[in-house]
Amino acid sequence: MKKIEFPQKTDNYIKIDYHIFNFNYSTLADNYFYWLFNYHPYNVSKNNSHFYPNPSNISGGKTSTNSDTNYFIRSSINFHHPHGQLSIPESILFGMSYNKKTYCNSNFEGKLSQKLDKAYWSMHTDKVKPFIQKTDLFVIFGHSIGESDQCWWEEIIDQLKQGSELIIYDYEGKGLKKKILHYCKDDENLISDRIFVIDFDETKHLKYSFKF
Repeated sequence: MKKIEFPQKTDNYIKIDYHIFNFNYSTLADNYFYWLFNYHPYNVSKNNSHFYPNPSNISGGKTSTNSDTNYFIRSSINFHHPHGQLSIPESILFGMSYNKKTYCNSNFEGKLSQKLDKAYWSMHTDKVKPFIQKTDLFVIFGHSIGESDQCWWEEIIDQLKQGSELIIYDYEGKGLKKKILHYCKDDENLISDRIFVIDFDETKHLKYSFKF
């Protein structure tokens, strides 16, 4: 909270778009957020939610706000299932990450690699890049940051180099920050300062998860 710059970008009456990319095949998270969120609670205002830039009342940071600071904002929540949904069996994608050199081969191995390439079939670049390029703050929650989704981590890293920030929720200290830095080919020190880790486990519960 003392280092992150995102709270400085917030104020009353701004618009915040939340794009939730659900890597699971179920819609449990979608249902949870759908009932949690009221798109139009006020008759005389387009604001529909509250934003607390400093909920833990941390002093000495880059913002002069405290735990009483509460911004009225306009927000929207959008869900994306890049790997498909259980309710649409044909949409489900299994397999590995982007490997263009392999699937461009005309042999059997190349054709099989193409069918197992999640990034290729989800048209990752065309569908996702417009959202990613506009993102000020990324949040990774409940993901192992494995190689099968390498294309996603590389896209996020590119935006961190442009000034975006990243919060990683790391359950039981799996070293997820180190894992995502593994996909950075250069400027590792630059993006490392823009990655923030929240450690938690069965004894250390989250208090402000998805409430910032």
